[in-house]
Amino acid sequence: MLNSQISGIKSLFRPSEALKGPISVLTEASSAYIPIAFSDEHYYTALSKGSSLSPQKQISCTESGFPVYSAFSGNVEDILNIKHPLINDIKAVKVSNPEFLFSIPAEKYDIDSYSPDEIIEQAKLQGIVDETDGERLYKKLQRIKAAGAKILVCNALSDTPFEAANTALLRTYGEHISKALVAASYAVGASRCAIAVFDGKKAPQFPQSIGQVPVMKINFRYPSKPLLDMQIRGWGGGDQIGVGALFALYQALTSHSPQTFVCLTVDGTAVKEPKNLFVPIGVTIGDVVRDCVLSDLPHLFVVGGIMNGVTCLPETPVTATTSSIVVNDIERYESEKVCSGCSECVGICPKKLLPVHIMTALKRGNSKMLSLLNPELCIGCGCCSYVCPSRINIMQSVLEAKDAVLSREVKKEDNGDEEL
Repeated sequence: MLNSQISGIKSLFRPSEALKGPISVLTEASSAYIPIAFSDEHYYTALSKGSSLSPQKQISCTESGFPVYSAFSGNVEDILNIKHPLINDIKAVKVSNPEFLFSIPAEKYDIDSYSPDEIIEQAKLQGIVDETDGERLYKKLQRIKAAGAKILVCNALSDTPFEAANTALLRTYGEHISKALVAASYAVGASRCAIAVFDGKKAPQFPQSIGQVPVMKINFRYPSKPLLDMQIRGWGGGDQIGVGALFALYQALTSHSPQTFVCLTVDGTAVKEPKNLFVPIGVTIGDVVRDCVLSDLPHLFVVGGIMNGVTCLPETPVTATTSSIVVNDIERYESEKVCSGCSECVGICPKKLLPVHIMTALKRGNSKMLSLLNPELCIGCGCCSYVCPSRINIMQSVLEAKDAVLSREVKKEDNGDEEL
């Protein structure tokens, strides 16, 4: 039933022109801000203003011992707090005159020689983050292992407009990714593993298996992650890992190389040359998009995907979770938009919520009505905002309502279920 609900938005999608394209490499940048920790996280670094950086060298670690590495050579200009639209405040090292070079490291170690604990330890030592949810890979593997997963799935579903990096990585480095998935499955004790790709006339075609791993062709589209979670539960329970994280895990196991680059897609109505690119973590979005030739019209930058991404500045740095940058032509957005009452958001919601009524109840402060409308069931897919003809960010209101209802429930529990 859920698949049929999602199929209603398929007609809205224009697949990225980069979907079948190669992976290029960003070659230069004017500035960089390497994220080293969340603003409320304790971290340790020996760097100070004027310190020199070297590629692939550790520059800091968190209190839990999770390391951060530099992709650059250059000098530290400052260590500062910056606001990132997806992950709020972060500590970052600002690098002046950054220089870098992407390369696939030579294989020095046998990927089959590791024990389960050693595989998880390498995921930690090389600072790998899963791009699908921002979770540190070693913690994710530990959690999956503790849960007793039956199956581990590689999420290769580039499911929204202007995203193709997952598909490009799998098409180019499929053997590497399949071997890393087998190793990860061994580490968590999963008896099965699979690679999930899209099935369809316009989808890139993959063989029935890559290496030792079967390829499962999935016929649902957006939002793929929660839908894939449902499918995994139907297969007996397990979890999913992103293509980028598995590609980084392969480098970690075969060469002990840290994660300093990500693969992302640059596309949008303002992009004349859509590309899949290997980009160093920390380079600014402005430097990335200049490599793709933009139109002369005013631009709107979006990071995090077109469906539930957020607008950002050209100075925003690329992080390990950046899978796409969308640049659209725009003259201006109105600061306040008016709902037309079309109910498109109601018809499209995969959880059968009433987004427009949730938004209205939130604005009016009607907590009783909010509790009846169940905003806590929202999965954050962004479908409501995407179809809104008035271009209202409905999803943001629903998520705020979700937080309000959940925090109210917590307060009830803390006060012995007394009515607040």
